Amino acid sequence: MSARKARHKRYVASVRELALDAVLDFEPMAIWRWDPTSDVLERVGQPSRPLFPDSGDFTLDWWLERVTFPPPAEIRRAFATVIDSAEPMMLEVEVLDAAGSLRTLHSSLTRDDSNPDRGPCVLGVTRDLSTQRGLERDKYGADLRLKASIEAAPYGVGIVEADYICSAMNLSGAELLGIAEPSHFIGRDARLNLQPEDVPEYERHVRRILAGATESIELKSGTGRYLEVTASPLPGPDGRPQAVFSIFRDLSARKDLAEQVISATGREQARIARDLHDGLGQELAGIALILEGLRTRPPSSPEALRQDLTDVLAMVRSTMGELRSIAAGLSPAALERGGLAGAARSMLDRLAGQGSMTLDSFVRLRAEPPPEVAGELFRILQEAITNAIRHSGGTRIRVELAGDDKRLRLLVADDGVGLLPTAERSGGMGLRVMRYRSQLIGASLRLGPVMPRGTELSVTWSAERHRIPA
Repeated sequence: MSARKARHKRYVASVRELALDAVLDFEPMAIWRWDPTSDVLERVGQPSRPLFPDSGDFTLDWWLERVTFPPPAEIRRAFATVIDSAEPMMLEVEVLDAAGSLRTLHSSLTRDDSNPDRGPCVLGVTRDLSTQRGLERDKYGADLRLKASIEAAPYGVGIVEADYICSAMNLSGAELLGIAEPSHFIGRDARLNLQPEDVPEYERHVRRILAGATESIELKSGTGRYLEVTASPLPGPDGRPQAVFSIFRDLSARKDLAEQVISATGREQARIARDLHDGLGQELAGIALILEGLRTRPPSSPEALRQDLTDVLAMVRSTMGELRSIAAGLSPAALERGGLAGAARSMLDRLAGQGSMTLDSFVRLRAEPPPEVAGELFRILQEAITNAIRHSGGTRIRVELAGDDKRLRLLVADDGVGLLPTAERSGGMGLRVMRYRSQLIGASLRLGPVMPRGTELSVTWSAERHRIPA
């Protein structure tokens, strides 16, 4: 070999050495060689943070004592396979380092025939993937928890791509859309499960979300259910919105109840109109006739005048009483004057002397609840007593109202026929309205039987646990 070639060879070797140092500094890797005849792992290159013991070579057998996965026999078989087949192989192991920390090492193995005097060896390049694998495990665990939460959610969750194709759907969402399995919806156009008249609004909704908005809209599904859809943009790898993440809830029951409440309100208005026409209207007409007669035909004697005025006064008082009764049903003035406690006592006193049922009441409020809570609770009390009088068939009603502005409880119990097995599930209009009013103020309503017979309705409201609606 000429001196020139020798210098070139040394130059190439030095360049390779520098390149290897640069690689080791940039990405910590250990380069090693295993000689099967001596079982020694010879270190060719070591990063600044050692992957193996700090000094000296060591045997494969000694190193395998620190490996926790896979089994040592499997690692030895991998080494033997590389030598026998001369095919490269990847191997990942978990090993305890000198400090006792668990590390994940990923090695690329290849056969080394560079020294024919000692026979074939295994040349390995090992990288430390401990941090990366830890992050992957954390992400995998977070993904599993998120997936489990979504699948168990009582509301629908779905992801729709920019072309309206659904890429994810949970079981609750599929049920709301009338689909047997979520997989049947994935890959389909989300617009196909909406009423045709709602499709344009949904398309505008998706475009607004992809532009960065977060909003809620109401739609009607192909099955006829009313859905409240709350959506936000789902960013892609570049950080820009690429899909729509939607949460949707069934509003059908609320819509149905609202329509029934509106219908009931209409019927109540019609009843009040009849009462005003047939009751107050007729009595006022009678008063007007008597006064007109007095104006055109004066009484023949003072006694006759006194009798006519007595009749008019009685009719006026009767009209005033009926007017107060109608007004109390519309808007109990006692709520404004004496709060919930005063309104409840006034109504209970008025009902105590009417009908054949005995009314026992206990009202003790240390402080008044907020006005909106008082109004709804008063209406619930009215409805509960009305139901007990009309439907219980009992002889006694017990009413309790106690608490303050932080927590209170309303109880109405009767000794009637009791709760029918289907009553709680089906629920008449009165019960459904009472539940609706309870939900408005965040109260809990319970209806159940009492021993030995009868029905008990209790409503519990707490300012600490429930938000008071504005």
